[in-house]
Amino acid sequence: MTRVYPTQAEMHQSHAEWRSEHAAWFDDLQTWRIQHAHAMAALSRLSADMQQHGATLLEHNRKIRAQSRGVKAHERELCSLQSAGLGEQADPELAEHTERAKQQADVRAEHAELKKRHRKVLADLVKLVRDLQPTEA
Repeated sequence: MTRVYPTQAEMHQSHAEWRSEHAAWFDDLQTWRIQHAHAMAALSRLSADMQQHGATLLEHNRKIRAQSRGVKAHERELCSLQSAGLGEQADPELAEHTERAKQQADVRAEHAELKKRHRKVLADLVKLVRDLQPTEA
């Protein structure tokens, strides 16, 4: 059985096809490099957002714990006053209670904003992960 080799014309044709393929591959790579750069920038921004969000969560936790401790202390003071028979007359705890109510409202508002922010950060993360998933070719 004789082996048939391509002619020079056929080899030139193969080379032309390969150069065309190479050009298409280079175009793909250029597109992918741009997409990669955009993804890395988005990932970097999201990473910074996640770091900041984590710090915000820790700070919010600190505020809630402080508020909770303050409420418990205030409740103990009220119970002590009641036990001592110092009920409602010119309640010395009224100013404390008013301040605690203001703090509670402040933390409540912060919590509501944090809930919105948390949902947005997680939605951004999910979107980025979805965007980075390879598509079926």
